[in-house]
Amino acid sequence: VESIDSIVSRANNCFNDYFNSFPNGRILAVTHSGIIVNYLALISDTQFRVANSCVTIIKFNANATPVLVLEPCNRHLVVPEFC
Repeated sequence: VESIDSIVSRANNCFNDYFNSFPNGRILAVTHSGIIVNYLALISDTQFRVANSCVTIIKFNANATPVLVLEPCNRHLVVPEFC
C-alpha cells in the first residue's frame, strides 16, 4: 500500500515534470480522487471533497508554483431542464 506522502510526492513530481515540459501549454490530467485530493491539500492547505467526474483547474505561475483556480467542481454534469 502506497503512503499518502508517497502519493503526494509522486503527483507533485508529475505535475512539475508536465510544467517543465510544456511551460506555456495546457495539460489535461485525469486521475483518481485520492491523488488530486492529496495534491490539492499540499498546494492549498485545504481538504476538499472530490466527487466523481470533478473538474479542477490548477495554473502554474512563472516560478512553477501551482495555484488553484477552480476547486473540484462537477456542475458540468447538471443537465438543464427543458421547457
